[in-house]
Amino acid sequence: MEDENDEDQFLEEQACLTYDDLCLSGQATRPLEFPTPRVYDAVMTDLTASDHNTGVEYDLKRVLRRSRDPERAYLIHKKLARSTYGFVKLAVVLRRVEMEDRDSSRTLKVQWQSTNEFVAIKCSSWDKIQAMRGRHLVDPIKEISVLQLIGNGDMQQQHVMGCIEVLQDSQYLYTVVQYCGGGDLLSKLEMDGELQLYPDEDEARKYFQQLLSVCTVHAASTSIEFL
Repeated sequence: MEDENDEDQFLEEQACLTYDDLCLSGQATRPLEFPTPRVYDAVMTDLTASDHNTGVEYDLKRVLRRSRDPERAYLIHKKLARSTYGFVKLAVVLRRVEMEDRDSSRTLKVQWQSTNEFVAIKCSSWDKIQAMRGRHLVDPIKEISVLQLIGNGDMQQQHVMGCIEVLQDSQYLYTVVQYCGGGDLLSKLEMDGELQLYPDEDEARKYFQQLLSVCTVHAASTSIEFL
């Protein structure tokens, strides 16, 4: 409890600093390295899934899922936007269900069923990653390391979106995140900026304090781990 109080006090003090205070603190230190990202092999496959509301079955084409022991699958719905290394797509989550024989209690077959859950999938081309990595400020490997770190179990924070899972095939790296229909912080700032000047220090401090609420992380390797 004492450690939590100390951390809260530290965050509160940091959140009250002004821009001039930060300038007087000296040069920024080198950022910490992040843990090794977990990336699972994936396939695009055809499958049959039932509607969870009506029970009607549909034959679906090119559904994204893990190649081994998948519990979830993603039915691509539409393209949302372009990204530095590819594009972002909206997908419906399918869940795997096992149908059992009531008489023998033996599993008959694995079936898929739709859900009300949507996700956003950032599809990053491996060709572009290899060509641009190290020469562009946006690094998709470090990005998924951060997303998995802050979205993992107890470290997940209400103010920062983590990562559901990361998949890869020979063409793309797929970063699956929660779909936020209301947009991101940058979009909000740009929207506010059309009506007024960008947020003053008090408003910016509120957002920054939310970001600072993410737990402090320790240095680790950033090499990629394929599973």
